[in-house]
Amino acid sequence: MPAIQDALMPGTVLAGRYRIERTVGQGSMGIVTEATDLTLQMRVAVKVMSPERAHNEEARQRFIREARAASVLSNAHVTKLYEVLELENGVPFLVMEFLEGSSLEAIVTRDGPPPLDVVLDWSLQALEGLAEAHRAGFVHRDIKPENLFLHDPKSGPPIVKVVDFGAVKEIASKATRLTKTGSTMGSPAYMPPEQVRAEDDIDQRADVWAMGVSIYEMTTGRLPFGGDSIPQTLAAILREDPVPLRQRRGECSPELEALVNRALSKDRHARFANCAEMLEALRAVRAQLKQTSPVTKTLFFSPSNNPAAQFGQGFLDSGPLPPSTPRPMPSSSIPDEFAETTAARRAVVQQATAPENDPSRVRPRVVINARGHVITTSNTNQPAPKSTPAWLPFVIAGAGGLLVAVIVLLALTWRSSSPHPRPAPATSSSARP
Repeated sequence: MPAIQDALMPGTVLAGRYRIERTVGQGSMGIVTEATDLTLQMRVAVKVMSPERAHNEEARQRFIREARAASVLSNAHVTKLYEVLELENGVPFLVMEFLEGSSLEAIVTRDGPPPLDVVLDWSLQALEGLAEAHRAGFVHRDIKPENLFLHDPKSGPPIVKVVDFGAVKEIASKATRLTKTGSTMGSPAYMPPEQVRAEDDIDQRADVWAMGVSIYEMTTGRLPFGGDSIPQTLAAILREDPVPLRQRRGECSPELEALVNRALSKDRHARFANCAEMLEALRAVRAQLKQTSPVTKTLFFSPSNNPAAQFGQGFLDSGPLPPSTPRPMPSSSIPDEFAETTAARRAVVQQATAPENDPSRVRPRVVINARGHVITTSNTNQPAPKSTPAWLPFVIAGAGGLLVAVIVLLALTWRSSSPHPRPAPATSSSARP
């Protein structure tokens, strides 16, 4: 059986139909190549599952689940799936629509927050794709600007597409769970409280929350719930309210701020029931918004303006972000499972929710992959360093002052007890020997 690298060499034809042109990139879940469909004479993307993961039944089922979700969704704002096949060695691969352009995250990072009507137009298109997924019985569970891709089809206007259904969950099949008990899939900064707590019954309202985070981020250039570490970010999600949208960007309407606040309700029953309901509410907000000049809008709504745009980038795990956009967590390129263990999740949640002065608070070591997924934690039994008592600085200062006083007193005592020197006899300036 040929090695995976040999099977994806330029010029190789897969299944007698798909000629490999070049490798676009490699993520933790697989390899993406640009290929030519020799039958239809069109470009396609071939996503081959990582051979290391192909032998992991859970990972394999997740890969197939992504294909199943994409196959039943016919919305223009969801990446099209053409075929699911296998290499000679049994490794599965997907033949998908070839996307050219940039993720919304890359655009906002590069150019800063766009005009409000552009943000809302992007969001409306993303919500259309998600509403279709919800109607079909799927929850994406990993919505973020990185997984919203602005595709330039050349034959028409740019269009936003929802990509990467690898974390998708079928709502109807709760009896079949493809992740370990207590494990969580998704990106920490975009998780709703119930997903942070690793609850089992994650539904469409998780995507509503993630869209609220995404709209906030694309509008302001900042995440609503931040922190210097994943535990701090999770603590903010569970306990804090975001800075009001209009305080970050004054031109936002009260209606838009209210919509985002509703999407970010910590009680999921207070959120929109699904993305279709959120879509209708956002359409009403968009109708009240003034149009941006066509020239300004084109600069932000054309992925082709990005010279670094890569074909098929929407299928890949992205690398670390430039430092210009604040992010609450570091990046690494460690390829590993998306789901963390039950013990690790409990440690992270304990760290996020414990009071600052709680002696039982732990400091887990968190490792995340290049897309911001928590993949492992350790040292969950290591106690946090004890904080410095508030009275200690005053004790130190008092002791220092006392020491100075003693030194001064000793110096004065020594000076008063020492014999004074006898003065020298005066000498006349006219005296001569």
